[in-house]
Amino acid sequence: MNKIDTYTGLKETERTSVTYRVSIAGDADATKVNDDIVELLCGIGCKLRI
Repeated sequence: MNKIDTYTGLKETERTSVTYRVSIAGDADATKVNDDIVELLCGIGCKLRI
């Protein structure tokens, strides 16, 4: 995973927004990799923006 951006200027909150880019090897199951990463990040308190 490569961190692309960190933004701390969210109004009326002390939250931080971070953007990550994930490179998935061609022979990997992209859905499984994505699910594992979402589970990991949510497990440490992150929330997914959709």
